[in-house]
Amino acid sequence: MGVGVEHLTGIEFDSAHDLLVALEGMPYEFEEVGITGYPEGHEFLDEATLAESMERKAPYATYIVTQLCYDPDAVVSWIEEVRDRGVDLPVEIGIPGVMKYQRLLKISQKVGVGDSVRFLKKTTGILGFVRQLVGSRGKYTPDDLIDGLAPYADDPHYDIQGLHIYTFNQTSDTESWRYGRLEWRYGRLEE
Repeated sequence: MGVGVEHLTGIEFDSAHDLLVALEGMPYEFEEVGITGYPEGHEFLDEATLAESMERKAPYATYIVTQLCYDPDAVVSWIEEVRDRGVDLPVEIGIPGVMKYQRLLKISQKVGVGDSVRFLKKTTGILGFVRQLVGSRGKYTPDDLIDGLAPYADDPHYDIQGLHIYTFNQTSDTESWRYGRLEWRYGRLEE
């Protein structure tokens, strides 16, 4: 007999795995279940713990969605490591949406993606970073990240299912950017 949702109310779970196991016993199923991936690691968990956790959760999931990351090479290397460990779930890559650099840097530090912040500064240098900040009128766009991931988009080994855009409530700016990218790629879009 399955566990009803009313039996899950008020229960504290020690891990996402425990929740996934409890959901497995419910009388209905979810079409899609995503689990998290951390291309740059986790602030509080070591790599071995993350790998073991993913291995335990993978049988209950239909895809992996990654934490926010700015470095396409880090994402690609991480997917290769996940594949080498035998996890073959499709991946949705978490990218930042369009927003003011100042806000993005604060959010990035809060969610523990300091390596990505260092990557932004490293790839352009401090002067380049400041120049990019001023030249962009203070707004970050994920164009370089998308362009860096594009060569892997159709490769079945990487099985990139899509992008998960973290907008942090800057939806309008991100949608304007997204439509601009689609027009650039496919020509004038039909209404």
